[in-house]
Amino acid sequence: MSAVFNVEGDIEVTNGTTNSNGLFRRKAFAGVSSNSFGTVKLGVEINPLIALNSELMPLAGNAVSTMTSTAFGYADFFTKNAVTWNSPNLSGLEATLQKGMSNTIGESSAGSTTNYGLKYTNGGLKLIAAGQDRKAAVAAGQQSAAQTGATDKKADILGVSYKLNDLTVSAASIKSTIGTSGKVGGSCTVAGTCFINAGSYKGTQYGVAYQVSPVLVVGASRTNATSGGNLTNMQARYSLSKRT
Repeated sequence: MSAVFNVEGDIEVTNGTTNSNGLFRRKAFAGVSSNSFGTVKLGVEINPLIALNSELMPLAGNAVSTMTSTAFGYADFFTKNAVTWNSPNLSGLEATLQKGMSNTIGESSAGSTTNYGLKYTNGGLKLIAAGQDRKAAVAAGQQSAAQTGATDKKADILGVSYKLNDLTVSAASIKSTIGTSGKVGGSCTVAGTCFINAGSYKGTQYGVAYQVSPVLVVGASRTNATSGGNLTNMQARYSLSKRT
């Protein structure tokens, strides 16, 4: 067995201040790891739904992931008060289970979230399923997710990615449901403004990338929502060095 820990934050380089959500708003956890049972971490950890969604974009980036998750209403990137279990690799299968506790002592569900991720890898084939079930907070400060302005939310992603030599293609199906709650501060927020109206949203996502040379990769992705919105992303990346 071994101990693991990580403390990760960000500062505003323009004025030296920290993010309004706190200095260590990103990964901030401690835990134990073993080859037999996997890794258990306590603290702030990334939502497996977000992490695995990005793996279904052969050539994307933080901006593309942020816009997609915000448009569908599941932009809960990091989970606070979380117990996260990452399984060992079992013949290509890896699982993640995460429970974000309410930020109010004695409250079992309000403000909590339950997240999961499954990934199966076999050669160039990758199958992914991930989701979250977030409960509305009934008071400010209860949220276990970093994004505080939201109500009951459920989201699921199912996708496949395949790499054949220098070519990678992927496809995914997205479903998100935003509930109506009438909680403190409005019909779908505890405080602030809704990112998305209540309702059910479905969409599809496709991507392709080609490794032109060891330093150059080109690709594109397309996300379509049944409600009519879409996002097209085209990129070319040139690596100046192995490190950068």
